[in-house]
Formats: sequence, structure tokens, C-alpha cells
Amino acid sequence: MILPACSSNAPRLRAGLTLLEVITVLAIIAVLAGLLYPSLITRRQSDQKARAQNDIARIMTAVKQFYTEYGYYPPLADPLIALSPAAPDQFVGDLTQGKTKVENSMLMNTLRSIDAFPNEKYVSNPKHIVFFDTDAVRNPKAPNGGVLERVTSSVAKPGMPVSNGCFLDPWGRQYFVMIDTNHDDLLDIGQLYGDFTGFERPHTSVGVFSMGADNVIGTEKSPGVYRSKDKVSDDVISWQ
Repeated sequence: MILPACSSNAPRLRAGLTLLEVITVLAIIAVLAGLLYPSLITRRQSDQKARAQNDIARIMTAVKQFYTEYGYYPPLADPLIALSPAAPDQFVGDLTQGKTKVENSMLMNTLRSIDAFPNEKYVSNPKHIVFFDTDAVRNPKAPNGGVLERVTSSVAKPGMPVSNGCFLDPWGRQYFVMIDTNHDDLLDIGQLYGDFTGFERPHTSVGVFSMGADNVIGTEKSPGVYRSKDKVSDDVISWQ
């Protein structure tokens, strides 16, 4: 039996794609990526904000539990320094902000029952109760939440914590915590936000906030202002 000869015009499988086809495929991928990227960014920002809100609620609960247990608040400054009853409420937070003098490790060491200032030899938390527990920072050079356990010269850089035990938000900055240390049932948050003064002061004993993704208290155009005209800061605050 003689098989018919193959025609030179018969269809054949190609070894690859033409340049035009490759460009077309890449263009389609680029369009799809462009459509998906904004939604991915939005989802990530939403997740980070949710984490910050959860951390803030946990910090507030820990401080209030400490007060219930001991009848006083954990120290936010050197406990040997006497405070004037008229002094503004104390706060701790990120040293990149001009009015901040103390990092939040001052508070977290006590709440976490760590033998470190101001809780050396557990003087501030003598019952060794762990009021707050969380994971350590996984990547100290690019932190995105957790407690920074080891601060070294290779890690330290402008804006980074300078002491061990600082609790960072999802954007790698310290949470701010203010406590009603003058016991007037109002927070003097006006030290940090210009629009929370006078009658706008929060009626609460503990206030916690994160500077958000822009790492600025308030907004970049209006630092120190949470709400400016139609612009609202991305800060995550506990009292609203």
C-alpha cells in the first residue's frame, strides 16, 4: 500500500509564537495587572488598618487591666520624678515627633512583665503579670508590626526605635499611648492634635493611636490636625 504524499500546504504545528503574538500576550498581562494592583493595595491597606485597630484595642485593655489589678497606671516616665497635679497627661510614642520624649517601651516593658526600665526587678509590676503579649518583629530592618527585641547599629536609622521592647504598628512605627495621669477624666491629646483641645478633648482615661501609612500625626499638608476641612487623616485613633 502506497501512502499519499504529504502536501506542502497542509497545516503544521508551529514551534513558537511570533513577536506580535508575544507582545499581545504581554500587553494583556500588563492590563490585567493594572486592574488588579489597585485592589491589592486597597486590600493590604485595609488589612493593616484592621491590625492596627486590634493592637490599639489590646493596648487599651492591658492598661485598664493593669489599673484594675494595682489601683494605679503603669508609669510613662521615671517613677522617681514627682508629677504636678496640673501637669499635662503623659504619653509615649515615636521619637520622630517633636513633642515625644519617651518611647513606648517604657509602657510595654511593664505590661509585658519584662525586667527592664522602668520595671527593673519588676518594681512596676511586682506580681509579674503579663498584661500584654505579642510576637517579635520578624525583620528588624523592615519591621511591619510586633515588638522590636534587639536594636543594633545595623538596624538603627532615622525614625527607628532606639530602645528594646518598642511595640510597632503595621507600618513600622511606634504606637502612641497617652494616659490620664493628672486624673481629670480628660486626655490632653491636644499636645499632639490641634483639633482635640478644649471641649474636644476625649473623655477617657487611655488613648492610643497609630500615625498610619504616611507616618505623620495628622496629614502631610496639615501636621497635627486629624480633620482639616474635607481631609481626614489616615491615623488610626482610639477615641473616635
